[in-house]
Amino acid sequence: MKKRALRVLICIYKDEKVSYNTKGEDMKNTNPLEKAKKFASRILKLSTYIKKEKNLEEGVSLLVETGLKLGASLSFAFENEFNEYIFETLQKALELAISISFYLEVFFAIGILNDKEFSSINADCAELVAIISELLKSIHEGA
Repeated sequence: MKKRALRVLICIYKDEKVSYNTKGEDMKNTNPLEKAKKFASRILKLSTYIKKEKNLEEGVSLLVETGLKLGASLSFAFENEFNEYIFETLQKALELAISISFYLEVFFAIGILNDKEFSSINADCAELVAIISELLKSIHEGA
């Protein structure tokens, strides 16, 4: 994809202020980069909750690390408009988001997260997966 077209695509997403079919109130009406930051914050809060309330350490640090890497990858992709490796950066972000969804499903399956807790944060994760997938598709089709 030509760099100019890629910059336009990224600027559209940076300025976007609409909801992407989200159910999580924290994630509504913000642009994708802000969504990533809010999601990383939610992951940090969730890890604190799990450690404190559920007395569980195992797996939590991996969830935090992956959540922060996801936010950093999206930040790099959106803030660096001349990134030659934007497709690869977004692919990595997609992989991280899918990994987080898996971790959340495991925490739900073993009873660490209840239905309400899981549904809320997993919906936000699914939204990020959808946004990243849409970006990758747009870049791929424009290449």
